[in-house]
Amino acid sequence: MACLDEFTCSVYADGELTEAEASQVAKHLQTCGTCCEMVEALRCESRVLVECLQDLDGCECPAVAAPEGSVASLAKVGAFTIAAATVIRAALGFLGSLELPASLEWLDPTRTAGQINLAMNAITYVLLGGGSMVESILNSATLIALNLVALIVAAMLLRRSIAMTAMLSVIVFLALFSSSTYALDIRKSDDGVITVPQDEIIDDTLVVFGDSVNIDGTVNGDLIAFARNVSVRGMVKGNVIGFGQHVTVEGMVQGSILGFGQTVQTRGHVTNNVYGFGQNVGIATGAEVSGNAALFGSETDIGGSIGHDLWAFSGRTDVRGNVLHNVNAYSGRVTVSAPARIVGNVTARVPRNDSVRVEPGATIGGKTNIQVTPPEPNRFATFSFYVRQIIWLAAAFVTGLILFWLFPALTRINLDSARTLLTAAGIGFLAACATPIAAIIICVTLIGLPIGLTTLALWLLGLYLAKIVLAGFFGRALLGGQGEQRPAPALALLAGLVLVLIAVNLPFVGGIINFLLTLLGLGAIIMTLYNRRQSLEAA
Repeated sequence: MACLDEFTCSVYADGELTEAEASQVAKHLQTCGTCCEMVEALRCESRVLVECLQDLDGCECPAVAAPEGSVASLAKVGAFTIAAATVIRAALGFLGSLELPASLEWLDPTRTAGQINLAMNAITYVLLGGGSMVESILNSATLIALNLVALIVAAMLLRRSIAMTAMLSVIVFLALFSSSTYALDIRKSDDGVITVPQDEIIDDTLVVFGDSVNIDGTVNGDLIAFARNVSVRGMVKGNVIGFGQHVTVEGMVQGSILGFGQTVQTRGHVTNNVYGFGQNVGIATGAEVSGNAALFGSETDIGGSIGHDLWAFSGRTDVRGNVLHNVNAYSGRVTVSAPARIVGNVTARVPRNDSVRVEPGATIGGKTNIQVTPPEPNRFATFSFYVRQIIWLAAAFVTGLILFWLFPALTRINLDSARTLLTAAGIGFLAACATPIAAIIICVTLIGLPIGLTTLALWLLGLYLAKIVLAGFFGRALLGGQGEQRPAPALALLAGLVLVLIAVNLPFVGGIINFLLTLLGLGAIIMTLYNRRQSLEAA
């Protein structure tokens, strides 16, 4: 019998051969010293492996525990949040005590006009701080959206179920038949001035970054502009989306206008709707909007013609043009001046009855309905307030349990240093502000409507989950300081949620604390997921 191979010797050493085969090998080993030595070596190796495994089983290795917070960490986060909220509240209270004239209400951040002005100035600052920042956000959001689509498609293809196939078909259908089918033409200028001359025709969706943007030609797609001054005197066959200090449309827009700026003025013809957000938002005399107009600003001025309804949310609303349907104003003051002509009804929600004035010469075809905003009752004295809080607590508790079960990494957030707190707050602020802007842009670009809506949904989900994730950290920090035994996850989450619920409902500073906790939680989620991804890539 020839010498045995290593595999046969190994199986024989492990005692896995049949009785007949083992008998033949045993006879061979009696006459072959080489094979006998190999079998003894394999048996020795097997014994060593067994002993090593037994040692590992008997060794009491400490479990890798999630980094627990402490009462000190909780105190740091609480002190940071309450101090910031108190300072902000004190500043707002001081400004609110100042009696400013009506013409300067936009300087008061405690009023709607001042809040809109503050928001628009913040957006303007970000935009003027560099078009490259916005372009980077757009590119990153597009890349994330494409990766998300690829993951969803891969999961659906792997599962091959009828429901998943149907869902995939719907997504593909929406992507193919979304409203925007143009390519992107992205333009930047070194001197900051971008001009599309009168004889130029652009067949793509145009995205421009600069200090001043002048569109005198024709854009067959959409126009997305980020600049200090945005001026459209030509024709845009799609939508106009403008972000800047001054956004002015004097030409023809066959789609809709979505303008964000200190001043947003419509002076041309708009086939669809106008949505304006700014300090001063208006539709000038001679302008024509065939659809609806929804204007948000400290001052709204309507001198042109609106084909359907007007919705105004502002500190002051002046109407002296034509509205072919209804006017709905949520404003501090509403004035209807001659030669205004309103075919439908006028509904004004104002603080006082004398806040609405209809001057002689103005025509209102329907009814004038003045709704005085009643003073809000003390929320702590109403039964519905406590019902809402109990419902929120129960929903957040169940959501948190599911969230931490699906994503255990979110139970390991750590905010025990001032640097981590500030970093989380900064990241949360950027994510809260930049994500909806990027989602709006994605909705009208090549990526299409489905991805933009998905981005908005994820943004809203992140805002909702932010305080729940922080509640888990607060609960572990609070209960973990009472002994060496780790608290039950459900108990820690419940304790943290109760703490958050009390904090956000504190008088005077509760709303600001709610805002700050949302930013901290959103930033902590992003940081944790990013660190988790980095550790997986390193592994």
